[in-house]
Amino acid sequence: MIRKYLLLIFTCFLLASCKIELSSIVKVSELLSNETKSVDGLISVEILSCNNYEDSRQPSSELLEAQQKIKSVIPSAEYIQCYSKSMESYAEFKISMNVKPNFELSSNEITILNDGKGSLGLHIPNHIANQIKKSSFGKNDVSIIFTIFNDTESSVKFNVVGAFVDNEPYPLFAEVLLDPQQKVNIKLSDVVKEYILKGNNFIILKPSNNG
Repeated sequence: MIRKYLLLIFTCFLLASCKIELSSIVKVSELLSNETKSVDGLISVEILSCNNYEDSRQPSSELLEAQQKIKSVIPSAEYIQCYSKSMESYAEFKISMNVKPNFELSSNEITILNDGKGSLGLHIPNHIANQIKKSSFGKNDVSIIFTIFNDTESSVKFNVVGAFVDNEPYPLFAEVLLDPQQKVNIKLSDVVKEYILKGNNFIILKPSNNG
C-alpha cells in the first residue's frame, strides 16, 4: 500500500513546479500496539493554479491533471480541496496508511516501523531507493511530516533523531515530553531522507530512557 505513495512522487515530475508534502497523525497508542493500525495521511501537491484562467468557476488543467494522476496511482485517494496560500496553490488528497508492528520489513514496499513500545521508523527497500536516486527526486521539494499525538492518560518521553521538532532543527537528537492530549510535529531532515534513500532502516522516534 505505502509503496504506491512513492509512485506518487514519480508522477509529480510530470506536473510543473511540483512540491509534495506527505503528512500523517500517529497516536501514541498506535505506537504502543502490537497490531497493524491504519492511519489517515494527507498528500499536498503544489500546482500552478486551482482555477481556470479564463473561467475561475472551472478547475484548472493542472488540478484536473493532478487528480487524474494521483487517482491512477492510489485509486482510494480522496480529493479534499484546492486552495491558495502565499501566492502558491495546493491540491489536497486523503489517503490511508499502515503502521506495522515488530519492526516488520517488506522487500516490496516502504514500511513504517513500530516495535509496540513507542518507536517509529521508516524503511525503503533498495530497489525502490535506487529508482528514486535515478530520478530527479532531489530537484523537487518533498517533505515527510509526522504529527505525534498523545492520546493516552500518561505523559510520555521520546528521543527524536535527525529531524525538525516543531520547526526547530535537531541534527543529533531532541528529547520530547508529551503530556496527555499534547502533540508534536516531526519533519524529517534532508540528511535523514538521504540516509533512508540508501536503503537503510532509520528509527526517527524512540522512547527515552530518562525519566
